[in-house]
Amino acid sequence: MTETKEIVVVDDLHDNVNEIATLAHRAGCRYPIRAFSFEEFSHFVELADQSASVEKKPETEELLSDHLQSKYSSTALLAVDHELSRAGRLLTDSAIVEVASGLAIPVARYHRESTPGSESLFFRAFASPMAAVKVPFDGQIGEQLCELADGFQQLHYRVANLDLNELKHQPARVLAEALGAPGLSLMFEEYLTARSFFRPEALSSSDKVRTLATRVGYWLYNVILRYPGLILNEISAASYVGIDPSDFRKEEVSNIFSDAEYRGPFASHTRYWWRFQLDDILEGEEGVDVVKKRTGKSVRECVCSITDRAPAGFYDLASGKPVSREESVGELQWIPKGADLARVNTETYEEVAPLR
Repeated sequence: MTETKEIVVVDDLHDNVNEIATLAHRAGCRYPIRAFSFEEFSHFVELADQSASVEKKPETEELLSDHLQSKYSSTALLAVDHELSRAGRLLTDSAIVEVASGLAIPVARYHRESTPGSESLFFRAFASPMAAVKVPFDGQIGEQLCELADGFQQLHYRVANLDLNELKHQPARVLAEALGAPGLSLMFEEYLTARSFFRPEALSSSDKVRTLATRVGYWLYNVILRYPGLILNEISAASYVGIDPSDFRKEEVSNIFSDAEYRGPFASHTRYWWRFQLDDILEGEEGVDVVKKRTGKSVRECVCSITDRAPAGFYDLASGKPVSREESVGELQWIPKGADLARVNTETYEEVAPLR
């Protein structure tokens, strides 16, 4: 019998767990939402302390690892609140992330308070992309957690069916094969940075397939899908083809570019497009001209969000809006080399000095 996978929520406010469960149900999430029991873990720690000698008392992280493996072995995704102040000193979100990493359990961290744009950009620039996924606590969190769980499960299945020895456990080759695009491995290598690079010997888990799938999943979601270059989100795709985003998402227009849609992991609710396949559809023409030829209708050009003038062509990481080359800065140290469409508007770049 196939084991039922679940999303385990680690939050010391039960109302938050209920809200996530409600939102996930409304989104049609196929994973049961299960609350992590702090009381059960506390009891587990007490029993372990009582049975251990004074000299050999186990560390909390070691106990948490044993507890997750015994009580939460069917976890598809661990959703962890950033602030577990009501849990006392027993558990911190960083400790949970570290233990989950050792067990190759995918982690999504969230914060009840919204993050200002500049702080979010700072986090993106300097936080490790290989430890967890960061999601906002909003009305879409249920849908997003489900998409993440699905994505990691898909990758695990795909990686498990690859010959990892033949691929030499190289992340770019593994990901390219897993996505059915082996010819793009060199392009994926352009997304390997000092913060996202990992060696085969770093796969310390006994389940190397799960470990590799989880780490490749973090790399795909936190780096490749987040920084437009090879695979584009809706706004960056609209900016790239030169069509106003609100027109680009209209069914009659989006159907023209449907053959270029990315349908791999982490795209069950969020839409992405392969850049090289968009090029095949454009054939050197402007997007508005392609739409005119195919439908006989006119659509608006995509304008820069700073000047309100066309063309845009790029994606502003600070605002999530289209931006022109002239009104932005690119090729920053923390932006992967392959993400040549990802830039930061000049005003934000000047304000947030550490991002240079």
